Amino acid sequence: PPAPPPNIKPDDVQYFGRLLEDVNEDDGSLSKDELNERRIMALLLKIKSGTPPQRKTAMRQITDKARTFGAGPLFDQILPLLMSPTLEDQ
Repeated sequence: PPAPPPNIKPDDVQYFGRLLEDVNEDDGSLSKDELNERRIMALLLKIKSGTPPQRKTAMRQITDKARTFGAGPLFDQILPLLMSPTLEDQ
């Protein structure tokens, strides 16, 4: 079974808080864009705060799916993280 996502630190809630919302991704209530956004967010959280194996897997997934996700949605979520003063040197 996949490892649970890392805990969201208080500093990260502004970026990943939407992952805390209890949403059924299979019931069709989310648009394709919203689903993509949540998937990107989950992968970025694993890259930022996960264990080394989680990070490696998430990096591979985000790299493999980059064309599917599209540049716009990826940059919309990556840039605010990169601009964050709390980003730790990792």
